[in-house]
Amino acid sequence: MIRRWRPLLLLIVALGVVRAVTSLASDPPPPGGPPSSSYSTGADGMAAYATLLERHGHAVYQARQALDQVRLAASDTVLVLDAPVRPEEATALGAFVRGGGTLVAGGPNTGRWLASIVALPPKPTRATSDVATVLAPVRETEGVRTVTTSGVYGFSPDRDGAALPILGTPDGVLAAVASVGRGRVVLVSDTFALTNGELARADNAVFALAITARGSRVVFDELPHGYGISSGYGALPAGVITALVGLAVGLALFGWSRAWRLGPPRRPDRELAPPRGLLVEAVGATLARTTDHAAAVEPLRREARRLLARRSGRPPGDGPEYEAIAIACGATVEEAAALAGHGATEEELLALGRGIARISGHGGYR
Repeated sequence: MIRRWRPLLLLIVALGVVRAVTSLASDPPPPGGPPSSSYSTGADGMAAYATLLERHGHAVYQARQALDQVRLAASDTVLVLDAPVRPEEATALGAFVRGGGTLVAGGPNTGRWLASIVALPPKPTRATSDVATVLAPVRETEGVRTVTTSGVYGFSPDRDGAALPILGTPDGVLAAVASVGRGRVVLVSDTFALTNGELARADNAVFALAITARGSRVVFDELPHGYGISSGYGALPAGVITALVGLAVGLALFGWSRAWRLGPPRRPDRELAPPRGLLVEAVGATLARTTDHAAAVEPLRREARRLLARRSGRPPGDGPEYEAIAIACGATVEEAAALAGHGATEEELLALGRGIARISGHGGYR
C-alpha cells in the first residue's frame, strides 16, 4: 500500500519546493502599503519622499522600533507623519530637539503629544482651500511659492502659541516652525503634499526638502505604520511559510513511508494449505508409530469401505470384489489390497492412506 502512495508523497514534496521558489522569485506586489509610510508605494504613501531625500544626499533610516529606543544624533531629522506618539517617545524626542535635532511632526493631531515639547502648539481646524502660500520667509520656505493641500486639515491661525506660521491658506495654517532649545520643530497640519501622488506638483518637493536639516540623516518613524522588527520565521513572507509547512508535511509523510514496520513482512501471495497427499502420509506415519496398528487403522478402513460402497452403489464389505472396485476407482493393486484387506503392517498402512486419497476424488496422490 505504501508503494502506491509514494508517487503522491513525492508530488507533495515537489510542489512544496516549487511554491517556495516561486514565492521568493515572484514579481513584486502591486503598489500599495499603509498611508504616510516611507515603505508605501501607493498614492498616499511616501516612498517617493524617501527616494527624493536620498537623491539629494540624505541618509534615510526607516525606524521600525520605538523612537525612545533609536539612537538619534543632534544632526538628525526625525519625521513623525500621521503617527501616534507614546509619552516615552515624546520625552525622548523633546530631549533630541533641545539638544539640536530637527523634528518634523505631520498630521492634524500632532498637538496632542507635542505639548510636552512645544509650548502652546497650534490647534487643529478645518480648511477648505487646496493651495497654500508662503506666510513667512524662513529657511523652510526657501524656493517655495505654493504647496498643495487636501483642502481638509489645517491649524488655527491663532498666533498666541510659540510656533510661527510659515505656510497657510485663507482659512488655516499648513505649516509652522518653533525653536526649542538648540533644535527646531516643524509642524505640518496636512501631509498631503508629501505623498507619492502629490510630491511632483507645485513646489511640494522643494518644501519637502526644505523642512529637513541640510545634509542630515532623515529618520522615518515606521513602527506606527505596522513595520516592526521581525526575526526568525516572522521575517519570512507568508507564501514562503506556507510552502515550508507543506514541504515539511510532505517530507514527514515520505519518511513515514520509508520507515521500518513492526512485525513480519507481508507475503506477496496467499499462503495455501499443504497438499492432501502430504497430509495423508503424515497421518499414515503417525499411525505407523502406534503400538496397536490394527485398532488405530480400523476407522480409516471403515471410511475406505464407505467410500467404495458409495462409488460402486453396493453395500460396504470386503474381499476380492472390493479390490476390483477400488482398482476401478483409480487405486493401484497394492492400495486396493490395503483397502479391502485387514493387514496392519507399515507398508499396508501407507498404501491404505494413499488409496483413501485416490478414491475420495481429491485429485490423486501427490
